[in-house]
Amino acid sequence: PTGALQRADELAALDPGSAEVAARADGLRGEAYLQRAKELRWGTDRDTHHRMLEQAREAFGRAVGTLRSDPASHLGLCRAWVGVVEMEADAGSEPVASLARAEEVCGLATRVDPSQAGALVELGYAHSTFAQFKLRRGNDPAAYLDRAAELAREASRVDPSSYEAVAIEGTSLMLRAEWQYERPGASAKLLREAVAVFGRAQELDPGRPEAFHLQGNALLNLVDRQNALGEDPVSTVRAALTAFEKALALPEGRTRRTFNSLGVAYADLG
Repeated sequence: PTGALQRADELAALDPGSAEVAARADGLRGEAYLQRAKELRWGTDRDTHHRMLEQAREAFGRAVGTLRSDPASHLGLCRAWVGVVEMEADAGSEPVASLARAEEVCGLATRVDPSQAGALVELGYAHSTFAQFKLRRGNDPAAYLDRAAELAREASRVDPSSYEAVAIEGTSLMLRAEWQYERPGASAKLLREAVAVFGRAQELDPGRPEAFHLQGNALLNLVDRQNALGEDPVSTVRAALTAFEKALALPEGRTRRTFNSLGVAYADLG
């Protein structure tokens, strides 16, 4: 993030005595560190990833301390703490303390600017991440899924155009269906709801492939439940094929995982 940090230093030098300018400069620094942390999340350099998140928290924390009414700084600090939740969960550590801190700072960001849904969305991501952490270890994720869905619905109320909020709601339904795998009827109901929710996300932004891919995955999971219930899954398989093909038709949708999912759907079709 060298270029962005240089611009932040140049901004701060324009008016060294201005608290507002200092906060803006720290906000730029925080954004630079946070962007670099996101780029490093799935890489092997965990030490640098951790350091970037720490420096992002410090920069946004200074900005918030200097200019307490600035919504962007509060949202930046919220995003940085959600990044810590993700980092700890990725590393196999239960992010209890960092999630509590994210609740605190994201809640404050929402109170500073109730007209924006960003902090609600970020906190929804954090709870969804923790729910997946619980689920993968055979532990009940219900409380975190409930909180993620609650935050997603509130974000949609604040900003009805929020694609991310709707995607979080759909993902929460899918994860709850996975937890209730041994109850095929209940699981199938949740998956049908998830399919409908991902359809809403597609309407909000038809140029993003994630909702098509997630909808296809929900439909494939529904095929499995229909088989367990003795129902004919052919129409569901065809709907999954359509969803994956729509994802692949978009420039960012031509990924290995989508091609793999499409292959699974064709195998189900026989």
